[in-house]
Amino acid sequence: KLQDNFQNIDFLPFDKFNIKNYSNYIEKLNKKKLNKNYQPKIGVLTIQNNAYQVTKQCIEDIKKTKYSNLEIYLLENESTDLSGLKLFLQFKQLTIITLQARSVYCFNFNILAEYASYQNCEYLFILNNDTKNFSDNLFFNMIDAFSDPNVGIVSPKVYDFDGNKIHWRPRKWLNIPFDLATEGYMTTTNIWKKVNGFTNDIHICCEDLDLLFKIRQLGLKEKLIEQSSFYHLTSASMNSHIFLPFFFLLRNTIWIQKKYFSNLKFIYIINSIKKTLPVFKKKLLPISFKTPFL
Repeated sequence: KLQDNFQNIDFLPFDKFNIKNYSNYIEKLNKKKLNKNYQPKIGVLTIQNNAYQVTKQCIEDIKKTKYSNLEIYLLENESTDLSGLKLFLQFKQLTIITLQARSVYCFNFNILAEYASYQNCEYLFILNNDTKNFSDNLFFNMIDAFSDPNVGIVSPKVYDFDGNKIHWRPRKWLNIPFDLATEGYMTTTNIWKKVNGFTNDIHICCEDLDLLFKIRQLGLKEKLIEQSSFYHLTSASMNSHIFLPFFFLLRNTIWIQKKYFSNLKFIYIINSIKKTLPVFKKKLLPISFKTPFL
């Protein structure tokens, strides 16, 4: 469904996306799965813009995990500080995708997922680039969780940190709890395709919740992997983008509530906005209107 957008990609073989016969591939794949040592291929998907240091640490820590059959796909979103070039020169096995023009969050991840699928990735790990300290057995534990046929999306525990303070926070949206760390989670390529990935019109903010609720509509559930974890640098990827994320957060919260929870009392949305406003007010006041847009 994203084919019309692939003319914006510099190097992808456009004509090879129309593959109709997968029977030979499926047959080979089933033979591999009979091998006890077989590791399904995981595509780690992330995006970066002018964030060399945090992205560098994220990639380095991913590579320290014990899982060997994974590929990191990075979308370089029009950095102006040569950070994409630095990462390209530093990591030889890193797959970097660049677009002819800067694009928005959901569309970028859909591009990455489509290309990872084309590269035969069976699992997709959607990851913020401002993350680090991944558990050694992170990917093994997440894949094991899919042995339950009722599981459609999984994530480890994620600890937020800002300086020296590290803390865990329970996840809740409009008084609705969910067991998913939205800074990094994994689903299968097949499930991603069934729900058509991220909803492009969301752009950014709440796209992960929309994905979760679409997966729930398939009759599947999320699962939190308690024995694995990583750290997330609080607000690192949003510090320079204040106004638009705040708009999308409010707009998408209302949109998701109407789409999935039409019976939910509107007072929950009002209370959620009241809790969010002081956080953004604290950041908005010292910032000039020269803040770059997404």
